[in-house]
Amino acid sequence: MSNRTDKLTQARNALFHLTAQREATIERLVRIGARMKAAERLVRRREKLAAKPANAAKPALPPMRLDETRVVISTRPQDRPPAGSDEPNLEIPDFLRRQKEGEAKDAAAREEILAQQSGRKQAKSRARVGKMLAEKAGDTKRMPLTGKDALAAIRRA
Repeated sequence: MSNRTDKLTQARNALFHLTAQREATIERLVRIGARMKAAERLVRRREKLAAKPANAAKPALPPMRLDETRVVISTRPQDRPPAGSDEPNLEIPDFLRRQKEGEAKDAAAREEILAQQSGRKQAKSRARVGKMLAEKAGDTKRMPLTGKDALAAIRRA
């Protein structure tokens, strides 16, 4: 190789390495920028918390009572178990119960869906059986009827 080609190769290598260093530096700067943004957000959040009084009043929770069989959260008398009863009240509270007309609508919709599904199953079954019988009889391999034969088959059907 000549002196010129050696110097050209060295210059190209130097350019390649400098470009790679520049790209790596840009990547580092981008990562540092993201970390700075997160740190600034954290500082703002901490400053905001520091500005609030430490002894802020917390909302009061309803009193809880621990029975032997269940936890009573409600303080309403109608939700408490009757005095002297040993068994837990496993009924659904009134405010969580569905309305009777809602249950009737749900049942009607359920029946309608089941009827549609069974109709679809029966139609698929009929089609499957018809296809199976046609294959058994060899009808799927025969040429379709044309002309007078087709008209005669239509009249017979």
